[in-house]
Amino acid sequence: MNIFKNNSDGFTLIELLIVIAVLGILASIAIPRISGMSDQAKDTNISVIAGSIRTAMEVYYQNNESYPAQTDINNNWDNLDDALDILELNSQADYNISAFDYSVNGSDSYEIKLTSDSTGKTYLLSNTGFGEETSE
Repeated sequence: MNIFKNNSDGFTLIELLIVIAVLGILASIAIPRISGMSDQAKDTNISVIAGSIRTAMEVYYQNNESYPAQTDINNNWDNLDDALDILELNSQADYNISAFDYSVNGSDSYEIKLTSDSTGKTYLLSNTGFGEETSE
């Protein structure tokens, strides 16, 4: 009986180390790309809620012939939720919004600035549209 017979049923240590190294390299490439997508998805959530807010603001305007007064909202998310009774808003944090600023220009235009908690980008919602705020 030969105790030291050549048994080739498994992998050698070198083969296992090479596979682990290749998997590590692939993971180091993929993980940063995936983590950036999470922030992008959270910002997409802001654009979705902005569209709902804009629709509710237009319904409010049609019913009241003006937008909610700045003093009624007072840069408070819950006050916006109360004013736009056709829209049931969750908490500001649920939408990944770190800052919220509401202003009215006369009775026929408004601006709402929404700042993303994850990316820090500020988005501008108004009666004329929605987009990322640019510095000029």
